[in-house]
Amino acid sequence: MGMLDSLKINRAIQVFLSDQDLPEAERRQALATLKQFGKKALPKLIGALADPQLSPKLTELLVELLDNATLPLFLGELSSKDARVVSRVMAALCSGRNYDPNRLLARFKDPEIPKARLAEVLSRHKHLLNPKTLLRLMDTAEPDTRTLVLRLVDDVATEFMVPDLVRRLDDEDWQARLYLARTLSRFATEASRDALTKLLEDQHKAVRQAALDGLAGIGIAVDVGAVCKRLRDPDLTVQTKAVETIVRINDPRAVHHLLDILQDESEYVRRAAVEVLNQVGNSSAIKDLLEALRDRDWWVRVRAADALGTIGGPKVIEAVLSLIKDKDEFVRRCVIEILNSNRAHAGNEAVFESLVGALDDDDWWVRERAIDALASMGDRRAVPWLLRVLEKDGKAAPVAIRALASLGDPQAIPPVLTALHGRDKAVKAEAFRALASLTDGAHAEMAHRALTEELFGLTGELRDLAERSLRTINTRFGSQMRGVDVAATEVRPATGSTQSLLHVQAQVTRQASLMTEPGQWQSTSPAVRAGTSVPTIDPAALEPGVVLADRYRVLRHIGSGAFGVVILAEDLVVCDEIILKFLKPHVASDGDVIPRFIQELRYARRITHENVIRIHDFIAVGTSYAISMEYFPSRSLAFLLTTGAAMPVRRAFSILRDICRGMAVAHRAGIIHRDLKPANVLVNDDDLVKIVDFGLAAATSKGDAGLTRTGLILGTPFYIAPEQAQGGTVDPRTDIYSLGVIMYEMLTGRPPYVGPDPVSILLQHVQGKPTPPRQVNSALSPAFEATILKAMALHQAERYQSMEELGEALQATMEREDS
Repeated sequence: MGMLDSLKINRAIQVFLSDQDLPEAERRQALATLKQFGKKALPKLIGALADPQLSPKLTELLVELLDNATLPLFLGELSSKDARVVSRVMAALCSGRNYDPNRLLARFKDPEIPKARLAEVLSRHKHLLNPKTLLRLMDTAEPDTRTLVLRLVDDVATEFMVPDLVRRLDDEDWQARLYLARTLSRFATEASRDALTKLLEDQHKAVRQAALDGLAGIGIAVDVGAVCKRLRDPDLTVQTKAVETIVRINDPRAVHHLLDILQDESEYVRRAAVEVLNQVGNSSAIKDLLEALRDRDWWVRVRAADALGTIGGPKVIEAVLSLIKDKDEFVRRCVIEILNSNRAHAGNEAVFESLVGALDDDDWWVRERAIDALASMGDRRAVPWLLRVLEKDGKAAPVAIRALASLGDPQAIPPVLTALHGRDKAVKAEAFRALASLTDGAHAEMAHRALTEELFGLTGELRDLAERSLRTINTRFGSQMRGVDVAATEVRPATGSTQSLLHVQAQVTRQASLMTEPGQWQSTSPAVRAGTSVPTIDPAALEPGVVLADRYRVLRHIGSGAFGVVILAEDLVVCDEIILKFLKPHVASDGDVIPRFIQELRYARRITHENVIRIHDFIAVGTSYAISMEYFPSRSLAFLLTTGAAMPVRRAFSILRDICRGMAVAHRAGIIHRDLKPANVLVNDDDLVKIVDFGLAAATSKGDAGLTRTGLILGTPFYIAPEQAQGGTVDPRTDIYSLGVIMYEMLTGRPPYVGPDPVSILLQHVQGKPTPPRQVNSALSPAFEATILKAMALHQAERYQSMEELGEALQATMEREDS
């Protein structure tokens, strides 16, 4: 460019930059001059961009001069330190239409050019960008610029790019996967949906959250089961997003997947599942859920009901109540269990009315559990309805009395006193128990007289209950009962009748052994089968000196166990002291139980070892049945553990070693205890150990995993193995688990699992997450802790595989302790 041309250009630029009020004609002439010189004037124009007086028209001229040839001049100014220059060059680049913006992509590798400014310009021309070139750039871009490229990819992506995007989802950079997830979410294709579903398992929470967002709005059918799995996500934000996604998808099939979530061990996970139901739950959805529970294990049903009851909001409870009269008995049972699981329903009028209505249900379970629920609500308005049950429903009467005692309304006292006169032993027993707590000052004399009258003629457990109630009333109201001579009516132990018992003894001329003649047992005694009158013996009333079956002289009562009354007797044939363990009447009268007792005890009698109580025989005495066994003066391990303190390690090891030895012999004989617990381990003053009650749990179980007909647990399930709780297969490792629990209690002073009710304890056994023993007893060594936890492993394959192996592990641990 010549000097004259340069002077003309400089003059024209000065006109534009002048702050003087120049004629418009002169300005137009200057603009015409710059346009005339065009690209020759461009460097000087760019150089003038920093001047604040630059005319907007001159900026427009820059846009006209921008093309592929002049592009490098503009790009060079993007790195200028002057903000005005950068702003005006950016404006020109964004507005220019005479250059190919794809040329800017190559500049992402130029270290001198700010990439954010390049990305802003490119976003203004996204409709002109080449997608494949952009994807190749994404693959090679440096980490600090990749995000900018990913945003551009999102800007330009079309449905045709979906396959290329999916192929890049294995990228190691989680941010790349995040942006790709957001991009794929825009396309309602099966490929996009499947890719997003796969990303639900991504390692990074932001990617999982983006995938959930995408599936929620994709607009085509989604695998709701995969989405429901994210309710178990370890990150609460993802868990919350999963709830929102399931609600937005609104797929009825989600209910079936929620079933597994409702039994999760984490309260947060169960809460997430119920939160879904709180949003979308209706009677149809809840019924589908309950139907899906039908074939599940009892503990699954319990946990699901508990979650729905304790976490379910108004919508869930409303849906549940709508099913309380469903024609399906199973659904009604589930509904009533849900209502039983939360006392927070107290004050809910709809719940109260529904429970009252359920008192007339055809199913005894529903009626009885409705009574329990009304009691837990604590609403005394239920009393008249419960009194009606007491009067008209003999089967539910015991439960109704318990509920009335719980509510504590004095108006229930007269009807409960009336119930004392009935013949049903279960009703009478509950009435005795209720009066101890229900009686008030105004009814104390009335209750006292009624109990005193009933006391005569009572024996066994009923007499004990009546005496206990009388003692309680005397203690509470003795000074107020002016019409009663408390001292004269003080309860004393029943003396019984020696004559009548001797008369009984005379009639029972022989004792029938039920174990010596396999296959000969029948549900009635020989005398009954012959038509002879057979006397009934109440073991609890037997007095010292009475001789049974011409062979066993009663010495004294030892106590009462889970199976019945325990008596120390002298065997007059062998001149030795033995134990007679009489079965409770309801067990003895069960035609299915006795053959199983015989079978189990035949096996148990094979065990001959110093650490196992020897079984002698199983005999019938009149209409009663008893197990005769070795007498071992001792106390139970349960008694030794009542202090709540950890047992010294050396003593604990000695006891545990003996248990392992005795159990190993039993297991080699093919016998599994099934009910190994401290109460079944006897310890004498020299710490000699003997195990008792082999096979008795199996004889009474009927394969029901320890559940009664009302779903309650037989005994306290502190020591039950998970496979027993779930009705699974038991083997020697089942006893090893129970011994592991005993070890835990011996060495820490407390059981590993405690709870407000048996079911909650069973669920903890099923979950298998005890507090580490050393967190309870810091003095315990890591080696002993490891031994305990291995014995208590949730899965049988992870435990010690034999009692011998456990015994060896304990020996090795003790030797390390001593060294």
